[in-house]
Amino acid sequence: EDVIISTSSYTVEHRQLKVDGTNGVEADYVIAETETFTDIAVDSDVTAQIKTYTGFAHSTAIESVLEGKVASDGSLVLVVYYDRIIVDVTYNEDGGTAVDDTTVQYGSTITLPGADSTTKSGFTLGGWEYNGTNYAPGETVTIESAEAVEIKAIWNEKGTVTYSIEYYTEALDGTYELYKTDSTQSARIDEVVSVDANALEEIFGFVYDSE
Repeated sequence: EDVIISTSSYTVEHRQLKVDGTNGVEADYVIAETETFTDIAVDSDVTAQIKTYTGFAHSTAIESVLEGKVASDGSLVLVVYYDRIIVDVTYNEDGGTAVDDTTVQYGSTITLPGADSTTKSGFTLGGWEYNGTNYAPGETVTIESAEAVEIKAIWNEKGTVTYSIEYYTEALDGTYELYKTDSTQSARIDEVVSVDANALEEIFGFVYDSE
């Protein structure tokens, strides 16, 4: 007699953690892809293949159902869970004061630091550059890179103004008199300026008093 082998099917669901979901919470995983395998012998042992998805890794926070026996009614469902990888976000202040770096889930949306988050003498913060696109301070951006991310400050130069250096000499009575004024100096608005003692004009008979 001919032996009739009964066949059936089974399904594999690939479930990914949703944006801002919590690792290991089953309700936070959504089906990203479903595979259906047909003409498989009933009672066969089958194993789901873990796939590679950009920005995701096979979950260690929740147990996947990777193996099972094919049921005659096609009811076997294997489930593979994937967590979002954690991405390091580094801010390149480009000479400005420090901004705290952060870490986010792949695919998450973050709010960029605001206009007063970093300062740079003589400049105003014009925005941030990420992945070739410029964003305004405080704007939101979605991190769609599976690798570490650098977000760079964009600075707008302020206008320039002139300022003077006044030279005073000490009189015999201990008071100080204006000797000359150097009005050839210039700097950007709000730039912090200082006098380099080594570059000061020498005045015969006098020495520089740092006090």
